[in-house]
Amino acid sequence: MLDPPGMAETAGATVREIWRNAITAIFGQWIDDDEWSDADARRVVELVARENARRVSGLP
Repeated sequence: MLDPPGMAETAGATVREIWRNAITAIFGQWIDDDEWSDADARRVVELVARENARRVSGLP
């Protein structure tokens, strides 16, 4: 069975939105609780996102 046109793109967008909302909620709470600085949270999120993109894309 074939997926309707655009379905994979929509699913990908949904997964990205879920990830973005979850990471924002988690790190946002740590920042609000003064456990992490905004700069540290941004740095870690960038590292995690970059590594995930490399892994998913098959980049070295």
